[in-house]
Amino acid sequence: MTLLALALLLASSLGGPDAREAAQALADSCQDARCVAQGMVYGKAESGLSRAPKPFSTDAKDGTSCSIWQTPCALTKGRSIAEQARLWTAMRARSLAHCGNLSALASGACGRATKLVQAREAEASAWLYAITWANLP
Repeated sequence: MTLLALALLLASSLGGPDAREAAQALADSCQDARCVAQGMVYGKAESGLSRAPKPFSTDAKDGTSCSIWQTPCALTKGRSIAEQARLWTAMRARSLAHCGNLSALASGACGRATKLVQAREAEASAWLYAITWANLP
């Protein structure tokens, strides 16, 4: 299965006003299926896969975090979803390289928000498992 096919299956399953565009952007930005699944799960959790979500967290309300992946507004405001996906995948890669997990995505530092990271990783893994087994010949 291609990364785009995986991303579009996730988009249709997770829903959201900008899910298809986020799926396309992640398929173009990610190098593997795990990245795509994590990106879609993070996008759903952070914004409902919406480029203009209703702010509910403190950092979203104060204008610190914006758009689908709730990345720093200073870096994402006015950028396309494709550019934001490239930023998110770069932040993901740095977190994996420095922390060995995605904890730096949630908090900016290694080792924080571990329950949140574990829950999102488990959800991404579950989606990958379900899609893989559902699409066997």
